[in-house]
Amino acid sequence: MYLLDKLSSILNSDDRSSTLYSFAYYVYTHLFEVSDMTINELSGNCMLSNASVSRMITKIGFANYKEFREMCEEITRQYKLENPDRNHFMITPNNIADVMTNILGPALAAIRENDLDCFLSYLAPGHTVAVTGMVNMRTVAVQIQQNLHTRSGYHVIVPSDLSVLRDLSEDDRVIILSVRGNYIILSEIMETLMDCKAGKLLVTTTHNPRKQDYPFDHVVRLASPVPQYLINNYLVEMFVTMALCRAGLYD
Repeated sequence: MYLLDKLSSILNSDDRSSTLYSFAYYVYTHLFEVSDMTINELSGNCMLSNASVSRMITKIGFANYKEFREMCEEITRQYKLENPDRNHFMITPNNIADVMTNILGPALAAIRENDLDCFLSYLAPGHTVAVTGMVNMRTVAVQIQQNLHTRSGYHVIVPSDLSVLRDLSEDDRVIILSVRGNYIILSEIMETLMDCKAGKLLVTTTHNPRKQDYPFDHVVRLASPVPQYLINNYLVEMFVTMALCRAGLYD
């Protein structure tokens, strides 16, 4: 959908210190809640004035707050239609301890050894490994790069321009980290992946409503406990950490 496309584009290209980036990040990570907010509530949560929120909304292509909120409502409605068995979920100060113990803990315990081994096979030394991800997943990609850059035989890149993937050979590897599957929304990413000759791995969650595996050679779908972005973001990050620890590659 247009809004998700635009937010993803901002979060992957704009200056992280900019007001637009901060606004896009809040909306992206609280989309279901935003669909029920007034402009006063959204302004307060983003620590911006109403006028600033109105400017941000105009910058991402909406005529007014009503039009923007209707798009948020439509995305929320569509998600609930596609995921009827999942209840809307929010993390609050009152439930955070329970979330970590009873929701995230079992999800981490359920990670399969063959998925860890599959991930590590893509990180094997001797070829170029391009690791990238949407929004916060880029931080995880950099974590992988930092843990391997001093180790003999490893060559990990975190490309800012994905067109470099077209230059990789069949012996190289690409790892895409995407909690929600936004790589499919952005057509230029899909086109680049289809033109890429390297072996391709997707690490995502079962919260990703897009079940399309192509053009990936392997897909790791981590069992997603709840449809909550930050929890699933943390689940992917911990999966990567567990894999690196398993291979003695985590510093």
